Amino acid sequence: MQSPDFKVRLADEGAEPESGSPEQFRALIGRDIDKFRRIVTQAKVSVQ
Repeated sequence: MQSPDFKVRLADEGAEPESGSPEQFRALIGRDIDKFRRIVTQAKVSVQ
């Protein structure tokens, strides 16, 4: 993440890199899973 070229590449893809602890990352992923689970359930999306 220290490479300026890599940071530019991420920005070009719309990513916003940030640092944090493994616990913070785990919490972020957990919140995302909960959020998208609700979205998929409400939209009644199913695997075909």
